[in-house]
Amino acid sequence: MSIYTILTSLVLLPELIFPHYTFMLKMPQNTDFSTFTCQIEDCLPTMQSNTLNPIISHQNPYTVLNSGYFIATAYSSTPDQTDSSPFIAASGKWVYDGMIAANFLKFGTKIRLPQVFGDKIFTVDDRMHPRFSNRIDIWFSTRQEALQFGAKKVRVEIVK
Repeated sequence: MSIYTILTSLVLLPELIFPHYTFMLKMPQNTDFSTFTCQIEDCLPTMQSNTLNPIISHQNPYTVLNSGYFIATAYSSTPDQTDSSPFIAASGKWVYDGMIAANFLKFGTKIRLPQVFGDKIFTVDDRMHPRFSNRIDIWFSTRQEALQFGAKKVRVEIVK
């Protein structure tokens, strides 16, 4: 197998596995998503009846198990912020929107940061340096987004 074949595979594999993630990477850096006013119901194809698809629900199906305040920081997939394999998390998964690193939570733990992200669910799939035992680190697709987020004291809700 040639080096060209291997490199081509490494470039195309994420496109096949994570089409939405790679779409976001291809968006121009200055895209202003605040101008999109489409609600999810408006973006769905017109259905023959007046009922929405039952898969889409405005009710949050998660129950809060525990909560507390922690420092939240941000990182992106660059070798100076991670290790020599910046797109592979400590759990072995590829990075994705909604992934966080935390040393005090088990892999797969679902959390919410309601003050900052509303009902968006994050999943623990990465770890931080051992000195950060009481902090969470949110993965962002670009360094600029991570820098813009900075560090904040946030309410963390562990959900089930």
